[in-house]
Amino acid sequence: MKSLVILVILSAVLVPGCAAPFSTPAPASTTTAPNIAPMLDPKTIPGAKVWLFAIDDGNPQLAMSAELDGKVLMGRLEVSDPGATITWQTVASPADTGGLAIADHWHIFAHGYHWLVFSVAGDNASYLLKLDREFQRLALVHVGHSDGPTNDMFLVAEPNGIAVAHFAPGYGHTIHRFDTNASKSGQVRIGGGKFTHANGSSAIQVDSGYLVFASETLNPTATSAVRLIEFDTSWHPVDIGPVLDEDGTNASMATAVRLDSAYTIVHLRVRTGVSLRQNRPSAPQPGSILPDDSGSLVRMVLAPDGTIVSREILVADGANRPHTTLFGDLLVTTWDETGRVRLRVDRIH
Repeated sequence: MKSLVILVILSAVLVPGCAAPFSTPAPASTTTAPNIAPMLDPKTIPGAKVWLFAIDDGNPQLAMSAELDGKVLMGRLEVSDPGATITWQTVASPADTGGLAIADHWHIFAHGYHWLVFSVAGDNASYLLKLDREFQRLALVHVGHSDGPTNDMFLVAEPNGIAVAHFAPGYGHTIHRFDTNASKSGQVRIGGGKFTHANGSSAIQVDSGYLVFASETLNPTATSAVRLIEFDTSWHPVDIGPVLDEDGTNASMATAVRLDSAYTIVHLRVRTGVSLRQNRPSAPQPGSILPDDSGSLVRMVLAPDGTIVSREILVADGANRPHTTLFGDLLVTTWDETGRVRLRVDRIH
């Protein structure tokens, strides 16, 4: 993670033991837990190094984005072909940022368009990029975040637009709201009190509002829970509960998909043997050598009531930045390892 010195300003410790945040009635279903069967062996995607996303935009081939040498790249992948590669094209570069390298991005498809938010290395600036299905640029605008760092952000669709979430240290996130024309329509801060959380979080849209999979801290040497915070459609908090909360374990950077059966599949980066909460270390000082923040890639399946149905280690060590996508009945998982990006495809029965 870039600029971890800024990122790991520790947020207040959340109150453990809150009620599970699946209070919204689940869709009526008698479906049991999903059966997830490997379809293709994990593979490296050449031509990129970090932050790999797989996005379903209705095309038979998945849209992919990633970063290389301070640029954001996009291309398409025939996901069912084990030998398929990607012809990458640059969609954003230092030419868009006054010469500064791009560092971290998030990518969704909503309202018929691709949306990417990216931050700038060594700066708190961030940009929202709107593209068509052919990856042609339609808009590029400043987000206008002033509450803290902009890397390790998330992006989520709203009914009438999209929301960019940037870290507000010691509180949570500032949600910057944009309409489908990429014009800013407002902003709201989320977090505080028992809902305080850090960056390295993500969100999915549901009928009742939003589910935020919230990291406690991105300090890789400290205990961190991932908690699920439920928000209504106006971003008011409704409930909070644990996804993974074990003292001495650092869990963060969770991403998820929710099935029609109301089961949720979550991928997290997990480190064990870290400092206990009562011995929480200080944040690294500016200019200090940053610790390695990779860990194991863990998949969890949650029942509609939040109960953990299964927990599986997909990669034992060296993994980071997992992302989760549904493509029909395929579950596509992407992540980083040192200097390369990886992809795994499973089938959901």
